[in-house]
Amino acid sequence: MLLSLPHEVLHSICLAGDIKSLKTLSSCCKALQSFIKYNQLLYKELYLLNWDPPVQKIKDGQIRWDETLLAMGKVQHLLESSDESYKKQHLAFVANAIDGLLNSTPPSGAPSLNMPFLQHHFAAPRKVSAPEKSDTPEKIAAPLNVSSFMCQSTLFRRAMRECQSHIASSTEDQLSAKLHCLYGVAIDDPCDTRHLATYPFACSKVYDLRNYSEQTVWGPFVDDGWFGVDWERVEAVMVVLAHNLRLVTERTNSHFMPLWTIPFTGASPNSYKALVPPRLTKELTPPPELQDPYNITGTYMRVICFLDYTEFYDYNFVASPPPPGQPRPPLDTDEATRLIIMRIKATEAEAPGEKDGQELPVIHFTGTSHSMHAHRDPNANSRIRGTVRLTKEGEVRWTSFSIYFGEERWRSEGIQIGGVGSARGVFGHWFDKYVSTSHSSTSPGGRERLADDRNRDFSLHGPAGPTALWKISDVYDEEKGESLLNF
Repeated sequence: MLLSLPHEVLHSICLAGDIKSLKTLSSCCKALQSFIKYNQLLYKELYLLNWDPPVQKIKDGQIRWDETLLAMGKVQHLLESSDESYKKQHLAFVANAIDGLLNSTPPSGAPSLNMPFLQHHFAAPRKVSAPEKSDTPEKIAAPLNVSSFMCQSTLFRRAMRECQSHIASSTEDQLSAKLHCLYGVAIDDPCDTRHLATYPFACSKVYDLRNYSEQTVWGPFVDDGWFGVDWERVEAVMVVLAHNLRLVTERTNSHFMPLWTIPFTGASPNSYKALVPPRLTKELTPPPELQDPYNITGTYMRVICFLDYTEFYDYNFVASPPPPGQPRPPLDTDEATRLIIMRIKATEAEAPGEKDGQELPVIHFTGTSHSMHAHRDPNANSRIRGTVRLTKEGEVRWTSFSIYFGEERWRSEGIQIGGVGSARGVFGHWFDKYVSTSHSSTSPGGRERLADDRNRDFSLHGPAGPTALWKISDVYDEEKGESLLNF
């Protein structure tokens, strides 16, 4: 009876099901198998009913809709499984699929199928002693997905109650750390009893000066000289900043709204959407920012955290150093947190260098920054200059310099999570920069720079710490920024 129906009707019946029912139907008889197996239009329409178009594959002309749909069927099966070991075996496969889904998510404001799919299968974890009767299999699997895919880096292995003495990083550790960064909800307190809180272990990674070197330009990069992203360091920065921003929210009675609470929000290219329309300009010729593929020009919120320098120095140089390859002990401490407003604009473009990704130009920017805490703080208000460029891996690298009285004092290196134009923002490190011998210098922790540090590009004695910035408006108010510098 079914085979006697017109192909158009049979096609519609197949579309009413899902991947599992399609496989079942295909195994019923040779005629149905032949109808389904070579029906690329059917695979395409069924895929597009559930997910956004895989734009990069379509652009590259490498799309095979049957393979694409079946691969997503495997991903869905893995995410719905309750077998933790089975999930972990396919970490690389799932990480690659999630990366593809995020890169195919439409720009902010456009309807999306990928984002609800990811948020459904990776709901924020909650602590429960046992599943509730009302919990669906998908609801039970969601926290398991988080622990199986986002909690497999060395950070979480160090936080296990029965931690191994030596923990070496691997490719899968980096993949899991990257997934955690894309997930965006910092997992400080894992939802199972096997782990301790991750903050002290993340803090020890962020403030251990052995993790900083000239080869990595003191940024969140691996020591390869080509700026490959060290996602475990970015993960540690995210956990530390999220912990401190939660404290800010608590101490201000929620006047400072919580950040980074919704999974995967802003972790896709071009996900930033201006809440305030940019001001109309009287310029007749297109300003440089119109040629800026990174959409730099605008106003940003920035957060930096730092230790008192005495504590920072003691942690790195006074305490007995651990053996080579071993991390320093967990650091559970109180950090200072500063919120900063940055106003920057794109100024010029240049061709990418040998170590840069070649798809986009290098864009220079200038601007100002001022603290939301104390305008008279000598370390709070400064001029800013910097660059944005692609790495060889295609990640977006931000470099900035804080300039006081014409001299570069602080430098930052970071990676924009989610790619070009993402709303999540840039996560990385700030650190002490070059200071000439003709000027005395004091760090945020209050110490005078040592004589042997001077005339170096990077201070061997620090300080350094975590930082992040994210765009809040396309408006660039140059006059307001200048008036705050002259306050």
